[in-house]
Amino acid sequence: RVHLFQEWDYTSYAQMDDTLKGQIQLIEMRFSAFALFDYRGVPKHATDVAEINRGLGRFYSSRFAGDPANNAEALQRAVVYLEEATHASDERIQALAHRDLGILRGHQSAYNIQKAQRLREMAEQHFRRASSDPANDPILVLAWVWVKKRDGKLEQAAADLSRLIESEGWQRDQRLRDRCLHVALFNRACYRALLGTGAEGEGTKGKLFEGAMQDL
Repeated sequence: RVHLFQEWDYTSYAQMDDTLKGQIQLIEMRFSAFALFDYRGVPKHATDVAEINRGLGRFYSSRFAGDPANNAEALQRAVVYLEEATHASDERIQALAHRDLGILRGHQSAYNIQKAQRLREMAEQHFRRASSDPANDPILVLAWVWVKKRDGKLEQAAADLSRLIESEGWQRDQRLRDRCLHVALFNRACYRALLGTGAEGEGTKGKLFEGAMQDL
């Protein structure tokens, strides 16, 4: 079984050497040639096909995120592969592909000002389809609050981060804890500070600023 880039993030492409990039593109060519046989419709191979679609989608998402101005084609390829993965028979892969598409649309919204609002709406739609219990998916929550913050939903974003930080389930995974907890605390500190700046009443301001300092 071949599964590509299941643990990669949006800086991965920039860290790859040209040899590895070429190998991945060769794999993509071979994978595309097999599409003629419609392996996704064969139960024995359907999960593998969906995983590879998602992996290639993440590969091109990372390429786009590293240099959005010069990688419009990578964006389109990422969307095609990830959309295909959302139709997987495996619900887990469907959910992860929706999460990936939400993150991708969030990245895209930061660089396409004219369509930013619509892209953030698309991101939220994918996030909702990705999980019924987002508090146990720190990667999803961190991406979602980024979108909410840009929509002016600071209180909601801070509350989502609090639920994430207080949730113990995902923190049993030390890898996820090391990767995500400090980011969640830092973001909540920033959001609390922003809320404190605009708050009315010295007591409310003081509480928000104190909370922000504790997070840091």
